Amino acid sequence: LQHCVRTLGGVRPFWEGLLGGLVEPGLRLATVWGVALELHQQNVLLRLAPSAADSTSAKDPTGALPFVVRDLGGIRVHSPRLAAAGCSLRLAPGSFTQTEDLDEMRDKLSHTLMQAALTSVIHWLKPLGLD
Repeated sequence: LQHCVRTLGGVRPFWEGLLGGLVEPGLRLATVWGVALELHQQNVLLRLAPSAADSTSAKDPTGALPFVVRDLGGIRVHSPRLAAAGCSLRLAPGSFTQTEDLDEMRDKLSHTLMQAALTSVIHWLKPLGLD
């Protein structure tokens, strides 16, 4: 983490890149499509450039950091919101992935992204200068 923070020019650019590259798309996916990914540390990988010379490929022009999300087995899809977005999903009967309960989808995102991932990152960034 220290290397990433240094490479990006400090805690603030790293934090803003995290918000733009992970939080914003995660919230958009949930609010528009009704899909909550498990965005905790085990499932989210930050794509880093192989060298400083290649650093432009590791960040987009807005400063958002590029993340890869893996292990889609724990996602929650809110069927009514997905349908409102013009899509549908057919899963096996009784699949825990699909839900009619909006709070269940929200709780999945809130727990994994806000309570697990962001809380940990804040903890790790405090000694590096996050205030």
